[in-house]
Amino acid sequence: HLHARPRVRVRALVVEMSPAPGLQPSPRSDGCRARCRGALAMAVAMGCVAPALGHSKQCAGIANIEGWGRAILSNANWETPGPKGHVEVTQAGEVRPHMMGRSYFSNECEEGVFDNSRYIELKLLGRKFSYTTNLFGAQCGCNAALYLVSMSRNTRPTDCSDYYCDANSVCGVACTEIDIQESNMHSFLSTLHNASDKSGRGQGFGGGGNYWSGRRDWLSDDYAPGSVCIDTEKPFDVEVSFPMGDNGLLLSMDVRISQRSLTGQDCRVSSTRPAYSPEEFGAELLKGMTPVISYWYAPDGMLWMDGPGKDNRGGCQEEQPKMCADSVLFSNFAVGDLGPGYESPPTKAPLPPLPRPVLPAAGPGA
Repeated sequence: HLHARPRVRVRALVVEMSPAPGLQPSPRSDGCRARCRGALAMAVAMGCVAPALGHSKQCAGIANIEGWGRAILSNANWETPGPKGHVEVTQAGEVRPHMMGRSYFSNECEEGVFDNSRYIELKLLGRKFSYTTNLFGAQCGCNAALYLVSMSRNTRPTDCSDYYCDANSVCGVACTEIDIQESNMHSFLSTLHNASDKSGRGQGFGGGGNYWSGRRDWLSDDYAPGSVCIDTEKPFDVEVSFPMGDNGLLLSMDVRISQRSLTGQDCRVSSTRPAYSPEEFGAELLKGMTPVISYWYAPDGMLWMDGPGKDNRGGCQEEQPKMCADSVLFSNFAVGDLGPGYESPPTKAPLPPLPRPVLPAAGPGA
């Protein structure tokens, strides 16, 4: 799979290859550096130099997706009222969303310019997507999210003026949404939403109110701070697979979370959700969907995601959004094919769809 390298447009040209403010030399060869001498944009695109932290308000930096190529993180436009945050890319290529930040994986980024054609289309039907996340400090009441939306094919700028869309119409336009991860240290949910389904069909662990309980594909014994399996005070790996049937439609969304113990052994929890609307999800994943990363909280809490539930087995007894860390981390992104003989995790008994609130237009989404 070949993909064009992303481009960052800038207004200034660099004629000498002496270190420029905000740039770090990369280990690429002198010959490569010589070929990059025309413009700073070309240098960044060819990988001869790397943007440093916070090099612009909108264009956060470059993250590598192994098996696909490079992606530029383009921070959301915040023309709507409400709390605002940002996302940065560290020198190590880790994506660090700060509270109330939202950012889009893009092929191009230009300060002050938003265009739906610039967002990447990650084609994942019959494939898998994996990454590492560190949720240390993400307490009850906040949501660290990584999800896919069809915003590259949304031709309306939306109320947010950056073409963002999702199933909850956060910015005024609805589109297909696949939540790979909505989470904190006490809960982890994955949800399929067709474009007209705000609640979606979920899997994972967490959520519940006085009269209902959310998903329980695993419990806090296996996923919690200090857990013997997934200790959420430490980084862990996430892998989502989208197996395709013989008819070319999506069969299911399969999520596996793993962490290596001090003894060198992996511990894993997993879940699967048979696809509803398989035609819609299959078509969108085949065309390609845009990854989005966000980190946010809701003033009235997130019981739908991390509440105790009727069974009192959810991750959180009390919402504490003011205790949430300022940022979390995502890294080690990779795309790959599903091997021959791929099998989904065992399916557990179905539970009712997870209720979700309609979020205000100023919220970071997910």
